[in-house]
Parts: sequence; structure tokens; C-alpha cells
Amino acid sequence: MRQTLFEMVRQASTRFGDKPFTFKKTDSGWVSKTFNQSFHESRCFAAFLLERGYSLEDRVAIYAEGSPNWIVGEYGIIMAGMIAVPLSFKLLPEEIYYRLDHSEARMVLTNANHLEKICRVAQDIQTKTGRSIDVVSLDEDQDLSTSTYPRNQLFRIDEVLAQGAAVLEKHRPRLDTIEAECSEDRVVTISYTSGTTGNPKGIMLTHKNYYINSLDSVNIFKVPETGYRNFVILPVDHSFAQTVGIHASIQRGIELWFVDSRGGGMAILRNIPINMKEAEPVFLMTVPALSGNFMKKMQAEIDKRGGIIKFLFDTGIKAGISYWGDGSFPERNLKTFLNALVYFPLKKLVLDKVKTEVFGKRAQFFTGGGASFDIGQQRFYRALGMPLYQGYGMTEASPVISTNIEGHTKLGTSGIALDHVEIRIIRDDGTFAEPGEKGEICVRGPNVMKGYFKNPEATRETLVDGWLHTGDLGWLDKDGYLTVAGRAKALLISADGEKYSPEGIEEAIANSAKVVNQVMVWNDHKRFTCALITLEDEQVKKLIKEHHPKTREALLELIKASFYSFRSDPSYKNMVPLNWTPATFQIVPEAFSEKDGLINSTMKLVRYKVVEKYSELIEYIYSEGSSYKNNRNLEALSKYL
Repeated sequence: MRQTLFEMVRQASTRFGDKPFTFKKTDSGWVSKTFNQSFHESRCFAAFLLERGYSLEDRVAIYAEGSPNWIVGEYGIIMAGMIAVPLSFKLLPEEIYYRLDHSEARMVLTNANHLEKICRVAQDIQTKTGRSIDVVSLDEDQDLSTSTYPRNQLFRIDEVLAQGAAVLEKHRPRLDTIEAECSEDRVVTISYTSGTTGNPKGIMLTHKNYYINSLDSVNIFKVPETGYRNFVILPVDHSFAQTVGIHASIQRGIELWFVDSRGGGMAILRNIPINMKEAEPVFLMTVPALSGNFMKKMQAEIDKRGGIIKFLFDTGIKAGISYWGDGSFPERNLKTFLNALVYFPLKKLVLDKVKTEVFGKRAQFFTGGGASFDIGQQRFYRALGMPLYQGYGMTEASPVISTNIEGHTKLGTSGIALDHVEIRIIRDDGTFAEPGEKGEICVRGPNVMKGYFKNPEATRETLVDGWLHTGDLGWLDKDGYLTVAGRAKALLISADGEKYSPEGIEEAIANSAKVVNQVMVWNDHKRFTCALITLEDEQVKKLIKEHHPKTREALLELIKASFYSFRSDPSYKNMVPLNWTPATFQIVPEAFSEKDGLINSTMKLVRYKVVEKYSELIEYIYSEGSSYKNNRNLEALSKYL
């Protein structure tokens, strides 16, 4: 049996073709499509592409929030033997231009939220290169009459599907041939890196990459055939959402309920809690920022209720954290027994009800990666009764490499390798490290990418003797659990050349200092380490209300105390070596944001861009601003006092 997405679709059509697959929120409620309806529409889309004269391996970009039609479009591209280029819908116009130009995309699928932006970029490309680009809106009800884009190159999804259906019989032999001749090594997508360390690279993932990784993912979690629901919040251009969201759903008949994205960003944020309760998912795909936000909102709501509810909730969470410890199974001792006497009654009385209020009555677990989850967040959700299983992956590995699962969990680690994935830790000299020894995380298996599009040099640097060099540092323990220590290229480097990962320090500061909104720790061959921070306005105001500082100098002292509170926090006080502790901090007046390119679509700091933007401020830190008691910090506090 060939391990292709065509084969996956064929199996799904046979096993659960008439069961609901995708759900979309409309003015009249939730509307579903079955697996077979979706596959038929994709085939019509493919027929439309062939009728338009598209060829094998032509590229079609997708720039839109997730929706049932997003999947119809992507699988239509695949069925036509072409290559999808999923793009983050948060990209700036110049970033979109680069990707469309580099991939030589002939078409872009978008929606009402982004149509004007895409048409402007497509027109710009056509003007500068002479290459025309078709644009398709994935919203059936969008009025295209107001667009200035050439109407013979602008389509709506319902028009596309109708035209495709009309010529489906004509192109059926060609579509059948494309499927029959499809190799496992044929490229399915070109996914561009989010660019935390430089220009993005186009990662080529194949049929076999996606087939194997999605199958391994559902197998390791023992996902049954049908019965699971996934509420899709993460952008589906992410490789994690592609594999664990879309392709895994076709492997196991999982229902996909998409957050209502009509109206764009703020509307989506408002719709998430409402839609989630309506969808009642079994599991959620998450990243640290998303599940962290859920946790903070739950805690804020409990704080607002106060009284006995807050006492019982806090007591239950505390007892649950103590009961579960750092793994899947609690230790058998008197302390565990006593915690159980407190935890389980309160779980039934309070915690289960709070979980149901937020996530619905079916909710079982989170799964996620993208960055390390704060261990406090993992403990909180385990106690709540909805464990958060941290994994590790990267797009170049399709993307899932390892994960914690029920019965096999060690908090603070990224779990065990998937069935077809081999992980080795490699020393600087190229030899394999021993268990517990830190080195570069390297991966081998059928999930590893084909290479970087139009970039053989980067491919050779990353794929060496069959091993994918991730650029991440970490170690494997004796039981095969992977701990990720941070990016090799994001290392702090002291004046004498010693290196250290900044992520753990940043995590300690961010999770201990309530006034700190964001933090980037930095040292590039300097005599001391520093930190750039943005402030949480409401927490600063709360600090002022509680302590009544009369001057900016007094407020700065309070902020300093909060900044260094990790030193006394039991969770972190022994985790940050003294020689890497920031000797000073500098307040940045505005939060790092996606708009200014300082945070990417997965909510990670784009460190080199932060350094570029604040290079003059960093120079100031290592000159007259070497103490936190400096004029610029005082100026930054002027708006509070």
C-alpha cells in the first residue's frame, strides 16, 4: 500500500465517508459537511484547476483563517497534483510578496478578511514580474463586485466548485492518472519557516511525510475511529494543525469544528469561548500562549467570584498538583493519600464544573508544542482534569517528533519519540551523546522533509547523513524522554565565550514577575547579561494602588523587586545560574508585537529583529544605562505617575 494522502482519502471514504467531517458557524447555526462531500468538492476544485491550464507541481498559496473550504481548497490542489503553499494570515504585505514570489505561486486562496490585501500584493507581483496570479475567495457569500482586481482572475469558491463540477467528467481520466502515478515522495506543501533567525526557507513536505506523521500521531494517542472532536483555534497553515488537525482527522474520522473567523482578529477572540462550548471538543491543539491565556482567564474569573468558591478551587488545584507530582502516576505514600482525600472530592465538586464551563463536557486533554509549556501551566491543567501533553516538533519533521501521552508523562520534558521517529543527541564533534548529556537534537525517519525549496545549500547544512539537524539543544534521559533546552542560535554568549540558553531564564522571569508582560534576555559576548522587558499595565497600576509610590524612582524599585522575584519563587529559585542572571533590565515602552515583526505567528520572539530594532537601546545598556536606575527607565514610567 502506498503511503499517500490519496490512499488516506480512499480509506476514509470507505470507513466513514458519510459521517460529519467539518463544521462552520453561520448566521443560522453550525453547518457540517461529510467526509465524502468534502472530498467530492476537492475533486471539483481540482477539475477547475486543470480546466484553467494548471500543471503538475504548480504552486497555489492559501492565505486565510481555517475553515471547511480551506480543506476543500488544499485537497483540491493535492488532487490536481499541485503543491499547496500555506501562509500565515498574519504576514505583512512584504512578507506575503516574498513567499508568493519565491514559490512562484500561480493562485492564492483567501477570504473576505484578507481579499483586498492579497489582491494588492498579487497586482504588485504582476506589475513587477509580468506573472499573473488568480485569486479565489473561500467565502461563498462575498461580494466581489467592488474589487478592482481583474474579474477574469478573481473567483469565489462557489463559482469554482460549480465550474469544476461541470467539467469533472471531462477531467476524470486525468485526475485518476494523477492519483495512480503519485509517488510517496511527491511534494504536497511548501511551508515557509516563521523566520526567527533570518529569511524564511520553504520546507518541502511529501505525501509520505504527512501520511506517516499523522498516523503515528493518532496511534500514540490511541485515537478511536470516529467519536473525537477537535475545536480548531490554531491557524491551519501551521504544520502542527496540518498534521494533527487536518490529516489526522482523515486518518480517524475526527470532527473538525472551526472557530468563527468572520470579522477577523478581535471577532475571533470573542468567538473562541462561545464556539468552544458549542463545539464541545474532546481535545484541543494548543501553544503556550493560548493555553496560558485560558488559565489566566479561569483564575481571574475565580478571583472575581471570591469567597468560598475561590478557596475551594485554589485548594483543589493545590491538592491536585501535589497529588499528581511530575508524572502520570502519583507516588504511593501517606502524603499522596492525604492529598487524594482533599483533591478528588473538590475535583468533583468544583474543578470538573469549572472545566465544563470553559471547555465543554467532552473535554479530555490538550496537545501542543511550538515552544516549551511552563511547568506550572502543565501542573494546573493536570489538576484541573484536562492534562496538557507537551510535545516537540518542527515543520522540517512534519512536524511531530515526540510527545507526552497518558500513562507516559514526565512534566518538564517533551515526551517520547513517535513510532517512526529516531532521536539522537549529537555532540559538537559529531558523536552521539550519552543519556542525560546535552547536545544538538537530531532526528531521522520518514517524517523528515524532502528539503528546502530552491535552497540546496541550506538543505545540505540541515540534512546530514540522513539526520535532520534541528538547531535545538536538549538531552534524552535513560527512559527516552526528551528535554528541549533551547535554540542553539539563540544562545547567550558571555565575554569569555561560555554559552547558555535564554528560554529558561525568560520563563522564570515571565512567570514570577507579575508586572512583566514580555521579556527577552540577551548577551552577545558582553561582560554581563541584560533583559529587555515590556510591562503589564494593569499589574503596574495594581502595584501603585497597593504600595503608593510617590516618585518614579520608588516605582522603579517595586518593578525591580518584581523582576527578580524568581529568585525566591520555589519553582525557579535554583534554576537560573547567578552568572547568567540579568544584571540589569531595560523597559521597552511598547509591547513586542506581530505588527512590528518582533513576534511571529506562533507567538515566539523573533530575536534578531528585536535586537535590530532596539540596537541603540542595547548599546545604552552597556554604557551609561548599565544600572536599572537610569533615565530611560524613569522616562518609561512617566505615564504611570
